[in-house]
Amino acid sequence: MEVARKTGAEICSVDAFQIYRGLDLGTAKASPFARKEVPHHLLDLVEPEEPFTAADYLKSAGSVLGDLQQRGRSAVWVGPGCITSCSQRVWPRRQGLMGR
Repeated sequence: MEVARKTGAEICSVDAFQIYRGLDLGTAKASPFARKEVPHHLLDLVEPEEPFTAADYLKSAGSVLGDLQQRGRSAVWVGPGCITSCSQRVWPRRQGLMGR
């Protein structure tokens, strides 16, 4: 949060469990207050019983990156999880956002 506040960046989650609605406890998902203070992305995308693959995540992350780029915003990508390694495949297509 501190980095995002100081740089004006938005936060993007790469946590494999924060994509699920209702799984706030145990996932360290940002509070509603934190989400109002700094925009957060890739949270609460699907219900826990819905399938959501790494390919689905990449599509969602690509949309977020496109939106950020269009608005001239940078992002802080945070969180552990199995999606992290998959999300790196988005970067080659969006190199204009790197280093901002």
